[in-house]
Amino acid sequence: MDEKYKVLVVDDVEMNRSMLVKIFAGEYIVFSAENGQAAMEILLREKIDIVLLDLSMPVMDGYEVIEAMRADQTLAAIPIVITTGAPDRSERRAFDLGADDFVTKPYDPYIVKKRVENLLQKYVLQIANLQQALGQAEQLNQAKSKFLSRMSHELRSPINSIISLAALQIDHVNEPNTVIDFSQKIDASSRYLLNVINDVLDMSAIENQKVVLTRSPFDFRKLIEETSSMFYAQCKEKDITFNMNLVNFTEEYLFGDPLRLKEILINLLSNAVKFTPRGGEIVGRVCQVSRVSNMVKLKFEIIDNGEGIDAERQKEIFKPFVQENANTKQEHGGTGLGLPIVKNIVELMGGSIEVKSEKGRGSAFTVVLPFTVTRELPDLNTEKLKKVRALLIDDDKETQEYGQKVMRKMGIQCDIATNGEDALTIMRKAYDASQGYDICFIDWRMPGMSGVEMARAIRASFDDDTIIVVASAYDLAEITKEAKMAGANVVVPKPMFQSTVFDLLMNITGGKYHEQESIAEKYHFGGKKMLVVEDNTLNAEVVMELLGMVGFKADRAVDGKQACEMFEKSPANTYAGILMDIQMPVMDGHEASRHIRKSGHPQAKSIPIMAVTANAFTADIRASIDAGMNDHIAKPIDAERMYKVLDQLVGQTPRIYHE
Repeated sequence: MDEKYKVLVVDDVEMNRSMLVKIFAGEYIVFSAENGQAAMEILLREKIDIVLLDLSMPVMDGYEVIEAMRADQTLAAIPIVITTGAPDRSERRAFDLGADDFVTKPYDPYIVKKRVENLLQKYVLQIANLQQALGQAEQLNQAKSKFLSRMSHELRSPINSIISLAALQIDHVNEPNTVIDFSQKIDASSRYLLNVINDVLDMSAIENQKVVLTRSPFDFRKLIEETSSMFYAQCKEKDITFNMNLVNFTEEYLFGDPLRLKEILINLLSNAVKFTPRGGEIVGRVCQVSRVSNMVKLKFEIIDNGEGIDAERQKEIFKPFVQENANTKQEHGGTGLGLPIVKNIVELMGGSIEVKSEKGRGSAFTVVLPFTVTRELPDLNTEKLKKVRALLIDDDKETQEYGQKVMRKMGIQCDIATNGEDALTIMRKAYDASQGYDICFIDWRMPGMSGVEMARAIRASFDDDTIIVVASAYDLAEITKEAKMAGANVVVPKPMFQSTVFDLLMNITGGKYHEQESIAEKYHFGGKKMLVVEDNTLNAEVVMELLGMVGFKADRAVDGKQACEMFEKSPANTYAGILMDIQMPVMDGHEASRHIRKSGHPQAKSIPIMAVTANAFTADIRASIDAGMNDHIAKPIDAERMYKVLDQLVGQTPRIYHE
């Protein structure tokens, strides 16, 4: 025992006190008192660790001592052992008041010491746990205080920018270029503000255990393509090389939570872009780890050669309100909530996350997640493809291996070239041997000869029957015109999934391929009218503009009460559907929907009602459905998502084509 514990013996009988003092002398520091009043004086003066207390004493008895100790915050946790002749009802009263144990007279020194030792161990452990919890709470409070201070700045800065720029726009209303510049800056500030608010709300939901996963079938290929294209553009601005590669990947139609998966990838890729310097490199890698029956496990790796993280800080970065160091906020901004949010979501999805990093060398984040395969890729019709010869031209080794594996699985003969010069040499040899290539897949961005130069060289040296497919990680709208002018037949996004290659080749062997329509061009609702219920004028204008782009006409109601009146007065089939905000004055969206469903209008039960609201948690969606709504569209509005919902619930108008 490094530091001796202090024991207080309280008994009005001298012989009993002396016996207990003798038992503890040497190993403990022993104090004694002949009544309760003297005991309390010692307790308030000395730091006593345990009390052995007789109950029947003059001046102040043992019961009064127990009550006084338990009422005093500084004494309440000290263990109390009753000394008694034989247990009876008086001891029960003592335990009810807060005593911890008892020993009987005459005293057995071994039993007395053991009981005191056991209580002291529990007491010391309890104190240590309380001190640790207090320290953690203080650290968390300090972190939250710093976080709130940062948040004040994070929220005010973009709000001030938006207000100032909006005022400046009015002063420059006759200068279109200036107005466009200010509008773009307002848009950037608004998006940043929305990201900050989303982070805070997500972390709040996680801490209050309100995050619920929404599992549904989704197209994994589309999710990866959308995420990749978003970050290719950001990396291009910083002159960062970015590749998203597939390794041993065969499944594309999965069942899980696509929004949460996208949130994980966006958070990790945003950090990689943020902490990777100009001219650096980021690699995203998706690997199929295993498949058992219809369960598949995927590994996502985000690797950069940026700033890296100190070894001591790597355990801290997944804690809320923590950033790598004090300079991180000043240099890069952000809330310090991204990685804690990612970790919590990954664990909710039944997965794991880890980081490997070296300061000054970069970081590698690895996430492993389970999914269910909803449907298989279509059976490969290799009969059409067994005579097809393909050449894959790409300087990335993983892309070469994956592309060659996919095409060979389809029965296609596929050769590899790592640059334009090698590709032209391989093609000349093949043509000289009367074994020319039917199709060439060319990476848009390669060292040496670029993709566009490669396409021109092929068209200049070989016949026009060779199909040229340019694969690009960048915005296809930026390069499609240039690629086709150089001789490319079609431009596709990277990474190229198996279904992308298969669909492309099926179309080519059938002698046809087509360009994708814009989102608005896919939908046509001409002649139909919607009722838009929105109290905010700007939000209403946005919704009505989006509706007008696909042929809808629209009326507006400014609150739920006006919406009910307009609907009930309208002739049958005036409105094809209702887009309903939730939080409005006079009557909210839920109440309005219930009122419409109970009205006597011919369409009361059948008209589609869609919630359009910023309330996007699972509980909010359930509340909308319970109120009689058919679907839920989150703000800010995703136009394609809204058009899909309208297509499902309202239905498109058949197009009439004139010769």
